Amino acid sequence: MGVGPITFTLVEATPYRLIYSVTGGTGPTVLPNAGAATPDLRTDAAAATPGSGRNPILEVVSTPVADQAEARRVLLGENLVAAPPASRILRAHVTFTQFDSNGQTVFANWSVDADEGAAAGSAPSAGFSVLIIDESAGEEAMTGLLDIFVAHTYDR
Repeated sequence: MGVGPITFTLVEATPYRLIYSVTGGTGPTVLPNAGAATPDLRTDAAAATPGSGRNPILEVVSTPVADQAEARRVLLGENLVAAPPASRILRAHVTFTQFDSNGQTVFANWSVDADEGAAAGSAPSAGFSVLIIDESAGEEAMTGLLDIFVAHTYDR
């Protein structure tokens, strides 16, 4: 029996941060942004602030994007100088910390990237940023924490 896809479990949701536990699997796996059942960037961000409170993480994941370059700007803060946004925006930062089976931090070759939902293979997430996690061969048993957070100020 083979290893299944990478799995995401929401650990913490605040107006400025989403943290997911990531369990190894095979192949690239998309963390969707479709407003569907958790794990889902928009659903989990909306749950962070019930009611009408300010929710910067929801503002970020609800920002429409047209392509991978825009998705990377929104979720990874990439290339803001070369292609500045038309107005002030909140920008997310993503970190991924990996652990071996003993809980020790390791430097393995997993990757985290952002893309537009449909281009990444998540049709329900079309027009919004998604995250894609991929692991290296032989590292399927590892786990990690995916931390998506928003600064408390706008970028100019």
